[in-house]
Amino acid sequence: MTRIAIIGYGFIGQAHVRALSQLDAELAAIVEPEKAKREKAENDINALKTTWTGAKNAHAAADLETILQDDTIDCISLCVPTPLHAELTEKAVKAGKHIVCEKPMALTLQECDRMIEAAKAHDKMLFIAQCIRFWPEYRRLKSAIDRNEFGELVNLSMRRIAPPPSWASWFTEASQSGGALFDLHVHDVDFIQYVLGKPKALFSQGISNESGAITSVFTQYQFDRSLICSAEGSWAYPTAFKMTFSALFSQGLLEYDSSRDPSLLLWKPEQSDPIAVKVESSDGYIEEFKYFLSCLQKGEPLTEMEPSSARTSIELALAEMKSIQSGKCYQL
Repeated sequence: MTRIAIIGYGFIGQAHVRALSQLDAELAAIVEPEKAKREKAENDINALKTTWTGAKNAHAAADLETILQDDTIDCISLCVPTPLHAELTEKAVKAGKHIVCEKPMALTLQECDRMIEAAKAHDKMLFIAQCIRFWPEYRRLKSAIDRNEFGELVNLSMRRIAPPPSWASWFTEASQSGGALFDLHVHDVDFIQYVLGKPKALFSQGISNESGAITSVFTQYQFDRSLICSAEGSWAYPTAFKMTFSALFSQGLLEYDSSRDPSLLLWKPEQSDPIAVKVESSDGYIEEFKYFLSCLQKGEPLTEMEPSSARTSIELALAEMKSIQSGKCYQL
C-alpha cells in the first residue's frame, strides 16, 4: 500500500486527507509547522483511526526533514504556499519521494522547469493536482467534446467565482498566490487547454488589489477553428463559491452549475425541457488521487496529467497577466 505524507494542513491539505481516506492508501504523517493547525491534524488523525485503517500509524509532525528521511514513505503531497513548490519538490525527489503538488504548479516557468527537471533526474513521478480534469461533470464534458456526442462544439463558457479567501492571508498577496488568476482561474485555464489544446491568442481583462494580485479576470481564447471560448474567475463575489460551464454544441447544450441540483443538464433541439445528466458520485480530489495511485502502483506514465501540460497552464496564466497589463491581445 502506498504511504503518503501530507505537507501543510490548511484547507487543501484537509481535502487531500479526506480524499485519501476513501482510497487504498496509507496516511503516514501530516507535517504542519503552525501549532494550532498541527493540533487540529492530531485530532483529525485520532478521529480517522476509528474509521480508516490507513490512518492507524499516522502522526502529526512539525519537521519535514524527518519525513524526507523516512524510507517507508513513498510520496508526499505538497499543500503549501505556491512559492515553496519548486524548492520542496527538489528536496523531496532527491530524498526518493514521488510528488503530488497542489495547483498552481508555480508562479514562473523557471520554477516549473526546475520541478520537471528534478523529477526526471531522480526518476520520480510529479503529479500536479489540477483536480478539475478529474471532476465527474468536467470529465463528462470532455467525453462529449472528444466524441462529438452532440455535434461540433460552438461556444464554451466557464466560470469560477467566490468571496475573497479568508482561511489564509497569503492568498491576497501577488508574490505568494498570484491572486485569483493563478489560484482559482487556473482551474479553467488548465481544463480549456487540456481539452481544446493551446489557443493561438488570448485577450484578458482584470482587476487587481493593492499588492498587484489579480482578483478578477475574464479571458477570451482564440483557436484556429471557429469557436467562441471564454472563462471568468473572481474572488470579488459576495456569494458562496460556485463553478459553472456552458457548452453549446451544434446539436445540444450541456450546462453545469455546482450550486444547482441537478447540477448537470442537457438541452437537445427536439426537446423543450432539459434532461438531468447523471455522473459518478465522487469529486475531483478523490478521482485525481485514484488516478495517481493507479499509475504509481502499475508503473504507468501520467498521461492524463503530464507535468509539461501543467506547465502550459502556467504559461497561459502568465500570458493573461501580460494581456491585462498591456490591454492588448496576446499572441501565443
